[in-house]
Amino acid sequence: MPTPPGSSVDGRHPRHAGTDDRHPRHAGAEGRHPRHASADDRHPRHAGADGRHPRHAGAGDPPPPPRLLPTVWRGVRRRCPHCGRGPLFIRWITLHRRCADCGLVYLRNQGDIWFFWIVMDRIPILLGIAAIFFGFRITTWINGLGFFLAVAGPLVATMPQRQGAAVALNYLSRVYFRDPSDVLPDPVDDRVD
Repeated sequence: MPTPPGSSVDGRHPRHAGTDDRHPRHAGAEGRHPRHASADDRHPRHAGADGRHPRHAGAGDPPPPPRLLPTVWRGVRRRCPHCGRGPLFIRWITLHRRCADCGLVYLRNQGDIWFFWIVMDRIPILLGIAAIFFGFRITTWINGLGFFLAVAGPLVATMPQRQGAAVALNYLSRVYFRDPSDVLPDPVDDRVD
């Protein structure tokens, strides 16, 4: 059969005759789009085991670091920030030395949680300052007593929860900004959130 004018012998347009006729976007590995290329050509984010994201990688990979909110929530519940099972306190705010379940030393050095503790103390006080700034005035001693109780009451009532959250934030700082001399327990797979 004769070839129509403007075409080559193999039936392609003369511009594409003798070349790879795939679109440059699809000229990658095996003619697929680079997003669907082989595992060796994948984006570094997906270069984990089996080409999955490192969070979903195989069993031999190190576990991901603890997440912020579940760890702080364990501290607010007065539980070990590492495993979520051991109690933080002996009595109301007397801190255990270490977790009875996983062995985490809560305070590596005395005073490690002062920064977090001071910041958390200022939050209820900040609410009292905001009330005065936005127009609350103490006109009688009853108003003054009520205002004092409204500011001091939450400070006293939430002391164990705030100290637990401070211990959890200190634990997170120890994990994310690791000191080689700091001994942390092995990661646990069955954390209680």
